[in-house]
Amino acid sequence: MKLALFAYTRRGRDTALLARDRLLRPGDECRCLAPEKLAGGDFTPLPAPCARSTGPLFAWADALVFVGAAGIAVRSIAPWVRDKRTDPAVLCVDELGRFVVPLLSGHIGGANALALRLAEGLGAVPVVTTATDVNGRFSVDAWAARQGLFLDSMKAAKAVSAAILEGPVPLCCDFPVEGELPPGVVPGASGPVGICLSWREKRPFDTTLLLVPPVLRLGLGCRRGTPVEAVQAAVDGVLEARNIHPRAVKCAASIDLKRDEAGLLEFCAQRKLPAVLATTGYSEEQLAKIEAASGAVPIFRSANMSIGINVLLELVRQAAALLGDGFDVEITERHHRRKLDAPSGTALMLADAAASALPYEPEYVYDRYSVRKPRDSREIGISSLRGGTIVGDHSVVFAGRDEVIEFSHHAASREVFAAGAVRAAKFLAGVDAPGMYDMSDLIAR
Repeated sequence: MKLALFAYTRRGRDTALLARDRLLRPGDECRCLAPEKLAGGDFTPLPAPCARSTGPLFAWADALVFVGAAGIAVRSIAPWVRDKRTDPAVLCVDELGRFVVPLLSGHIGGANALALRLAEGLGAVPVVTTATDVNGRFSVDAWAARQGLFLDSMKAAKAVSAAILEGPVPLCCDFPVEGELPPGVVPGASGPVGICLSWREKRPFDTTLLLVPPVLRLGLGCRRGTPVEAVQAAVDGVLEARNIHPRAVKCAASIDLKRDEAGLLEFCAQRKLPAVLATTGYSEEQLAKIEAASGAVPIFRSANMSIGINVLLELVRQAAALLGDGFDVEITERHHRRKLDAPSGTALMLADAAASALPYEPEYVYDRYSVRKPRDSREIGISSLRGGTIVGDHSVVFAGRDEVIEFSHHAASREVFAAGAVRAAKFLAGVDAPGMYDMSDLIAR
C-alpha cells in the first residue's frame, strides 16, 4: 500500500505517526506531510495551497489519511475526485485520534475496511456511513474490489445497492459457486435488477451489474511494422465477434516478438496488459522499449521458456562459483537451419550465468578461426551449429586439468517452450506490480 499522511498541528503530527505505525506493513510506502512550520524529521513540507499540493499524492497513493478537520480534507481532495472505481481511499482522523471517518472510496478503494483497521489500532471509534454497511447488507462493489472483478457499470452498481436494501437480489454466475451466497443474494437469471458474473458481454436482467473476472490470456502475433492501431482493431474485432468483454483479458503473450513489432508492445502498454515475451534477437532499441514499457505494466521476458534450461542456469552458476578459475568454460549450442540469430539467446544466458559467479571478468569468444594462439584462461568460448530440424541443444563444459564436467540440455520438441510460456502467462496473471520478470521469479514462486 502507498500511504499519504497529512497533519496540521503538533498534536496531529503525533497522531499521524501513530497511524502510520498501525497501518504500515512490510513492503508498504508512506509519505508524511505537514505545513512548513511543522515540517522536519519524518514530515516533508506541504506547500500552500493544500489542494494543489494534494493532487500528485492523490494520483500516487492508495490511501490518504488527513489528521485534522474533515473540511480541510474535503477541500484538499475536491479538485481531484474523478471516479470511485479509481479514486484512492480517503480517511479523516481527529487530532486526538478518537474518531476515524472514511470520506471517499469506502468500498472499492477500501476506505471502510482501512478505517476499521486504523480505529482498532488507535483505540478509536470508526464512523462508517455507507448504507449497506450501516444495515449489515452485502456490499457488491467492495466484494468485487476484493475479488479483483471489474464493475462494468457504476449506475448498475448503485441500482443493486439500492435493491439489496429492499430485498434479495439474484446472481447469475458462469462459474461454479462454492459455499453460501452472501446475505441478500440468491441464485437467479432474470428480473428487474441483478448481478451477473461472467467474462462475456452478458446481461440477463433488465438492469444488470456485470462483474468481469480477468481470466483470459491473449495470444498475439503480427507482421513487422504493423501499427498499434491495426493491432487494436484486430483484437477488438476478435473479442466482439466472440462476445468477450475486453476487461476479461488478463495478459497478452507473444512467443516470437520480432524486431519492428513495436505495435504489440505499445498495445499492451496502452491497455495496461501484462505481456509475456518469449524470444531472442532483440535490438538495443527494442530492449529499451521493453524496459520502458515495464514501468507501466508487468513484463515477463525470457530467451528460453524451458523449465529445464532455467534450472540449468542455476546449476551452471553454482558450478562456476565452486570451480572458479581452475576450469575453462566452453558453451556449444545447436539449432535448426532456419534460426536467424547466433549464438542463441540461451547460450548467452548460460555464459552470463557462468560469468556472474566467476572470480574474474571473462571475455566472450565466438570465433577462433581468425586467431592463432593458445586459449586465454579468462575466455568463455561460445560455438554455434545450424542444421536440419534440431529444436535446441545446449552444453556447458567446465574443462580442468585431467577432468571435464559437462552440463547438457536437449529439447526434443518445441512443446517444452510452449508449456513454459503458458506457465509464464499463468504466473503473470497473479502479478500486479509493473516491472521486469523472468523464469527465476516463476521458479522461486
